[in-house]
Amino acid sequence: MANTRSGPVVPLLELRAELLRPLLVAVAALSLAYLLAGLVGLRATHLYPWDALGLIALCGVCAWMTRGSPTRVALAAAFLLAGVSQPIIYASQTFGLAHPINGLFLVGIVLCGLVVGGAFTVTWSVFYCGWIVMMAAGEVYGWWTPTGAPKTWAELGPIAAVWCALIAVTGAGTWLFANTLERAVVSARGQALALARTAEALAADSTTDSLLEQVLAVLAEQLRVQFASLFRLDLQEQTLRLYRAVLHGRVLAPEAVPDARLDPVPVAQVPVWQEMLRLRRPFVIADVANDPRLVNRERMIAEGIRSVLYVPLLSGPDEGGPGEGELIGLLAINRTDRRAFGSDEIGLAQALMRQLSLAMQITRLTQATRESAVLTERNRMAREIHDTLAQGFTGIVVQLEAAEDAATGSPQEAAGHIARARTLARESLAEARRSVWALRPKALTQRSLSAALRDSVLTLVNPAGLAARFEFAPELPALDPALEDDLLRIALEAVTNALKHAQATTLTLILRGDADAVTLQVVDDGRGLAAQPAPESGGFGLIGMRERAARHGGVLAVETGPSGTTVTATVPLTQKAMT
Repeated sequence: MANTRSGPVVPLLELRAELLRPLLVAVAALSLAYLLAGLVGLRATHLYPWDALGLIALCGVCAWMTRGSPTRVALAAAFLLAGVSQPIIYASQTFGLAHPINGLFLVGIVLCGLVVGGAFTVTWSVFYCGWIVMMAAGEVYGWWTPTGAPKTWAELGPIAAVWCALIAVTGAGTWLFANTLERAVVSARGQALALARTAEALAADSTTDSLLEQVLAVLAEQLRVQFASLFRLDLQEQTLRLYRAVLHGRVLAPEAVPDARLDPVPVAQVPVWQEMLRLRRPFVIADVANDPRLVNRERMIAEGIRSVLYVPLLSGPDEGGPGEGELIGLLAINRTDRRAFGSDEIGLAQALMRQLSLAMQITRLTQATRESAVLTERNRMAREIHDTLAQGFTGIVVQLEAAEDAATGSPQEAAGHIARARTLARESLAEARRSVWALRPKALTQRSLSAALRDSVLTLVNPAGLAARFEFAPELPALDPALEDDLLRIALEAVTNALKHAQATTLTLILRGDADAVTLQVVDDGRGLAAQPAPESGGFGLIGMRERAARHGGVLAVETGPSGTTVTATVPLTQKAMT
């Protein structure tokens, strides 16, 4: 709470500093003109131009003070106003109570309220009123003799009363305006800080629960309330359950809240909740003791609660009118003091609820995206298993069944079937290892793309006795990690296809790039393969490679023939694809 009240001091003083600077310029300009009038020979009975030097020096001192810590702004402003008031007081003493020059006191009060603050305005107004009374007494009793004939109380009393009334009205109006301005600045700063903090929490990829707790803490701090609670709504069951609460600045789980009801509460039992379901917008119960919609009024009165602000939590668009968005929760903010909930406080609470709703939607979309990615990878693995392991296991079963049939009649034939089953088992084991290796993007976490390609390809081809050559450009542009991962997977898929289908003896991997594009080529000298496999035939590898290239705006080309196959992936480099 302390931070809430002391935090806005700096912005207020910065605002006052902005007001003080043009005031300094104006005072210095008038003082300079006053001085020049005396220097050019202008003479008057009560013209003392050399006094302007003091005001000019005073403006310089105050300007210097405002360049330091913002906490010195109020002191500088008060210092300036006191200095400016001295010649005004002297002039009023010289010209008398009835002279219009005393109207400068009203200008001083207004400037005081704007530049220094409301509290100082009251003090300055009382001082000016006291000075007016003292001036009148001085003229009556002869303490000084202003221009004109001596006056009596009958003559000066009404004039002094008028001046004091004007000073009082001006001081009160300025005090109210200054306080309103300060509250507006404090409220605006509080709202900006609150929204900034929740935005930072959202940008930090916080969970819904952590962001929710952040919102509650910010609300309690900015609205200076002792207790607030958030309920989650079950639309199907039409019940509300306490989800989180903030008590004396601490965010608590339901089980940690004293005397909290943990089981779901039917909405039909609480009229104020029915009202929220109907309105779907914030509303205030200004007097808890006299509102029949509150079924637990006695307990709330015993706890000292005077007013409650209810704010909906909507899952969809909310334009402020009824029926906009789906109601998924309810925020209740209890206030124990006599302060009423202002429109700025209601707006802040509603804005934070909208941020929370947005965060929940983003969380759901992120979860859906992750689930979609998992499903996509699962489908890829299913295709991979279908294309490799399932076929291998089928062959093993067929060979073992044939061996069983031939065991009694032709042991030699049975042994041949067993040997072929053993070969298929080894090949299937190798395929399983290749599939596992393809799921390891960690190859890029500690190595460059070129090094990861070299190591990963050698891991695949060395057990098969395949010769591998690498032609990598000496310098490659920095690529997006996602692009590097997809290029690695494209290369491994192409190498795996060559091992499975091409019966090649040599494999060449080429990687080159410039500022416009990056190109990856896998060339083998095998028997070639079908460039456009049908999905139902089980050839999903090329489809997956094309999808990975297209993800970055690239294309995949396959050139195949009796003398070998060349798989080329070309990806244009944009600002997003480069790091």
